[in-house]
Amino acid sequence: KLAAGGSQGTIQVWRTSNTELLLKINAHDNWVKGVLWSPDGQQLVSASTDKTIKFWDSSNGCRIGQPCTGHTHWIYSLAISSDGSFIATASHDMTVRLWSTKSHQQIGQALEHTSYVFCVAISPSGELLASGDWYGNL
Repeated sequence: KLAAGGSQGTIQVWRTSNTELLLKINAHDNWVKGVLWSPDGQQLVSASTDKTIKFWDSSNGCRIGQPCTGHTHWIYSLAISSDGSFIATASHDMTVRLWSTKSHQQIGQALEHTSYVFCVAISPSGELLASGDWYGNL
């Protein structure tokens, strides 16, 4: 399956073998800038320019729990740990934030950059985090 976000605030899920549209989720009030699968494939996680992160049941498109809130500007990208226990988000508010996938609460303090943060990645062990900003700083 393939999941993608779009400018209408939707997430679409297609079957890759025949491009059949399986799900269309009205997910956010603005652009969906990032969407990913949980490691077990049971959930989708989306991030938006509406400043929220949301969790979805990948089989039926129903929202799971409350959105993660705390960013003060657009969220550009997200990554999930290999064990599925936390996600990281990169934002126009010049921060990277970590979130629990169980409680949907922020973990610790925001990690600050000196410019907009566009991308984030988590190492396979979950011990390291990489993020990139507007000026090319990693």
